[in-house]
Amino acid sequence: MILTKKPYVFDPNGDEDREDITHQYKHMEGSASERLALMNGVRQSERAKRYYAVLNSTSSDVQFSLRDIDTVFIGDEFRICVDITNTSDEGRNIKAVLSATSIFYNGVKSQVVKKAEGKIFVGPGKREEISIQVSPEEYLTRLVEYGNLKITAMAIVDETKQSWADDDDFAVLKPIISVKHFPPSCPPQFTDELLANQPATAVLSFMNPLDVPLTGCEFRVTSSGISGRTLALPVEDVGAKELVTGQIPVMPLKPGLINFVVTFKSKELKDISGAASAEVFD
Repeated sequence: MILTKKPYVFDPNGDEDREDITHQYKHMEGSASERLALMNGVRQSERAKRYYAVLNSTSSDVQFSLRDIDTVFIGDEFRICVDITNTSDEGRNIKAVLSATSIFYNGVKSQVVKKAEGKIFVGPGKREEISIQVSPEEYLTRLVEYGNLKITAMAIVDETKQSWADDDDFAVLKPIISVKHFPPSCPPQFTDELLANQPATAVLSFMNPLDVPLTGCEFRVTSSGISGRTLALPVEDVGAKELVTGQIPVMPLKPGLINFVVTFKSKELKDISGAASAEVFD
């Protein structure tokens, strides 16, 4: 059991101010997930095998394969799939757990997005598939910086006690902000030239990839080569699958190459960015 101090509660004579956080560090005792994780760990230790009466000669006549997820664009659903092949002459009953978790850039777990447990019977010489579908509504609010997700699959065969586990990491892709710049008197198709100490306009745009409107929208433009260095531009609410766009005035300070970094945030969509470089002339 793992305990911590419960916030806003003080009980010097009892246990009302304690909080059990064991579930944040391990699966619930006795659950299918806990049993699968335990048996997979036992098989990595010769001493543990003796305590749990696990035979070294355990048959491995069921093959498992977790399908890799190459790319998922934000707003799209994805599926966690495991292919199971029974190479024996007898049927096999299999317990399995599939899950998706958001993770930080260093691999530390953030939140469980979705988890499912179940059983499946695979006949002799047969091939089956188990899968769960993860919708945007299930993962969008649980994404953290860089949008990394980890999918995990675990399984154990009832008859032979064969256990298996695998995982895969991938990043949810986000749109990139397009940045164009031009003097206010010239449309962008005519010139890209910027002049020092002369006003210009940065045109920012990207397509809303979500099926919901964006609210509380704001662009930010940062550059050491412009007056103000960081400029904010509030944007009106944008409909689902519509173009997000804005124009912000900038003033280049001196001749030479300057770099722009642009970010966008809203209540529904965060950490959208883009970059551009421009030559400033006298």
